[in-house]
Amino acid sequence: MANAHDLGRGVRPADRGRRTFLTRCGLLVGGVVMAACGGGGGTKPALAERARAYDADLVCDDVSGLWPVEIATRTDNEYTQSSNKPQQYCFNCSNFIEPKRAGACATCRTVKGPIQPLGWCKSWTEKKG
Repeated sequence: MANAHDLGRGVRPADRGRRTFLTRCGLLVGGVVMAACGGGGGTKPALAERARAYDADLVCDDVSGLWPVEIATRTDNEYTQSSNKPQQYCFNCSNFIEPKRAGACATCRTVKGPIQPLGWCKSWTEKKG
């Protein structure tokens, strides 16, 4: 059944069905493109899956072997072992250096000492690629 808006513009019921179909196809294609590009907001599934690979209980706070100037990189950058920023973790930062073995602390180009992969600091920079 045609609504008043369609009748005022001279749209035939058959054209309205075609327009609805094309609009829905456009929305579907747009949604697929957004998902493929990582858009659409919310947590990226691949990022959440990677985060689960790291041990949240891993403690990486032993700075006993660091010089005072190296310890200062931790405080100056506000390093924390647990990120409270969605989608920003040490492991997806361009400064992150993977641990040599699973279950070990990582290292960083900016913050000195052991790094918790699920941590965060204010020097976080998105890793490209």
